[in-house]
Amino acid sequence: MAQKPSLSVEDYDSVEFWKQHFDSSSTVSLGYYDMDDTVKLFGVHSQPKSPNGRTVLVIPGWFSLVMGWREVTKELSKEAEVWYIETREKGSSILPKNKVDMSVERMTDDLIQFTQSVGLDLSECVVVASSMGGTVMLEYLGRQNNLPYASILIGPNPEFEVPKRLLSVLLRLPAALIDRFKFLVKWYIRNFKIDMKKEPQQYAKYSNVLDLATGRKIKTSAKDCLWYMAWDHLRSAEIDSKVILVGASSDKMHGAEMTQKIKEVIPTAEYVDFPSNHATHSIEMGEFVLKYV
Repeated sequence: MAQKPSLSVEDYDSVEFWKQHFDSSSTVSLGYYDMDDTVKLFGVHSQPKSPNGRTVLVIPGWFSLVMGWREVTKELSKEAEVWYIETREKGSSILPKNKVDMSVERMTDDLIQFTQSVGLDLSECVVVASSMGGTVMLEYLGRQNNLPYASILIGPNPEFEVPKRLLSVLLRLPAALIDRFKFLVKWYIRNFKIDMKKEPQQYAKYSNVLDLATGRKIKTSAKDCLWYMAWDHLRSAEIDSKVILVGASSDKMHGAEMTQKIKEVIPTAEYVDFPSNHATHSIEMGEFVLKYV
């Protein structure tokens, strides 16, 4: 059984904690950014002594923890200016007490507001986005406004394949009780969405993610996001920037077949296959991204 990681809210206020995830020669700063619905999102900025090339924006996946990105961000921050932004379902976000929208469309609005607030021109950036972060980027690309120089999308979800029965149970539970039923989600992931022989570390990663996710955010995010479909949105778009779709042969959670299918609606996209989910979050991925910087 995966151990619960020693990550707390206090860590998000600790520059020393975040420095562990970027190159030691870079300057790391943290901040919270106000969205127009009073949600506050957390972001990290890494500035190398001598930045080379384009800025990189990293958008991690659903409830992802920064520890899973450490090899990538360390490699990137040796040469490039890096922004790491956590979407609103993450433990770091600060939510108002009233109802909050966690849809893909809303998170795409967040991306636009965040880049405006820090003065990032995405047309001069390389965006690296994984899983749900990749879904946000599919929505953004479909809007055809100020497209990034390059979008490297790792296992993006153009739709979500979740058993209706499991989703129905999750949405009926009060948020306060969801913590008690996380074992059902873990059971489903372990038995149906991960190749435990080839990707045992992937299960450990997602198990830790679930341990730290709050019931309110899990329920709201599932309710608002898991009905999303990007297909029609992308078919009607003319995307004239670089799009690199990254799949992993052994990653059942983010099926390579689904990633390849996206190329049918973005004909100009390039498809690249990595051997595993772990490889897509490794030094090799950092080196791959730097080719576009």
